[in-house]
Amino acid sequence: MWPIALFLLSALSFLPAPAHAEWLQASSAHFVIYADDSERNLRRFSQQLERYHAAMALLTGQKSPPPSPSNRVTIYVVHSQEAVSNLARAGRNYTAGFYVPRAGRSLAVVPRVTSGTPWLSFSMMVLLHEYAHHFAISTSSIPLPPWFSEGGAEFFASSSFDSEGSVWVGRPAHNRIQEQYYARDTTVADVLVPPEDPERRKRGILGFYGKSWALYHYLVLKRHEQANSPTT
Repeated sequence: MWPIALFLLSALSFLPAPAHAEWLQASSAHFVIYADDSERNLRRFSQQLERYHAAMALLTGQKSPPPSPSNRVTIYVVHSQEAVSNLARAGRNYTAGFYVPRAGRSLAVVPRVTSGTPWLSFSMMVLLHEYAHHFAISTSSIPLPPWFSEGGAEFFASSSFDSEGSVWVGRPAHNRIQEQYYARDTTVADVLVPPEDPERRKRGILGFYGKSWALYHYLVLKRHEQANSPTT
């Protein structure tokens, strides 16, 4: 179990909140989380994110020492979608959450997340997707192909957490079902190498995330299946 420290803080100056609102901070090996929520919910959320990080390290084989305190990802959990859009300066646009990469203390802002059920809110999926990118950048010394980067982020973003503390990885990316249907004529080649033909290029863009997820899913789980199969 990862040690998680909880602190009581005054309201963050840049967030729209009552003058004397109080926030909790959860501090763990890879994350610093600020939220106006209960200690129980914040602790559970922090533990789930640490388990998520451990699952990625296990499946990818990419392990690295814990970051320095200043290089942990800082997450702000705000009250609503509107608050996220205001902070992102997106106006009336639909913004489920956003991530700002930095050399030190990258940050993410999401609305209140659902962390007590196996079914993830869209904002939680956005957070898991962006942290998967952060993890890949932090553990790789070479640029990753777009399909591999986005396919991996989609693969891990569909994870779920059960009440026993387990992380389920490799679940279907339900948010890509419609895309897969409309891009069913998109080939792997369209995703790996953008074609010159405008129509094929359009199909490739439409099916990029879904097909990248499917290819990454197949390759990763096939590798683990072969690694764990008995030898003869």
